[in-house]
Amino acid sequence: MVETFETLFEAMETFFEQYQFTKDFVIACSGVIFGGVVTVLINKGAIRKQAYFDLQYKTLNELIDQVYELEKSIESLEISLSFGDSKTAPHENKIGIVEDKALALNRVFREKRIIIHKYLTGVMLEKSAYIPAKLYGVIYDKEKSTLSNPALKDIVSVADIEILREVTSYTRNLKNQMIDSLEKLIFPSILSKLSRQLKKAKIAIGNIYGMWKVQCAEHKKLKRR
Repeated sequence: MVETFETLFEAMETFFEQYQFTKDFVIACSGVIFGGVVTVLINKGAIRKQAYFDLQYKTLNELIDQVYELEKSIESLEISLSFGDSKTAPHENKIGIVEDKALALNRVFREKRIIIHKYLTGVMLEKSAYIPAKLYGVIYDKEKSTLSNPALKDIVSVADIEILREVTSYTRNLKNQMIDSLEKLIFPSILSKLSRQLKKAKIAIGNIYGMWKVQCAEHKKLKRR
């Protein structure tokens, strides 16, 4: 067997020595074919990577919009109950919308987490479950309610209104965390991470400066009076 291969290689070598053009042609064709195969493999990998990025980006954006809609709905319900007579009956429609959105958010978080588990963390998932649980305690009468037939409170208390405000803030915080995740997806490098941290510090300093500036202006007005 070894002798056969040696004979074959010797014959090929002799052939290429006699026909130099054929040798160059075969080498050139082999290079083109090999280069084409490598290019196809690289392009396939790049296409798959881009498609996965697009899927994650679209999913995160949709979830951020969903959290924002829930935040505005809770805030609207809280304002309605705060400035009314605190009775739930006139706001049953809003209560139903808020409840549906809160439950839908937790459900979609569980469904989409497998796609964007790196950017939709387990902590975020638990926060999405916390929101409907807190809303349930504010809106429904635990003594009158059953699992199959929840009963609305007739009137919400001041403490209930305060919890609604906290849930609004809590939902807003979840939205901001998801926006941070979106930035990590778009700019994953260490330098980008440092830039995000510096941006947060810059915003905090700017907010403090703004409060100080306004307070100084108000203080000057009081002095003039």
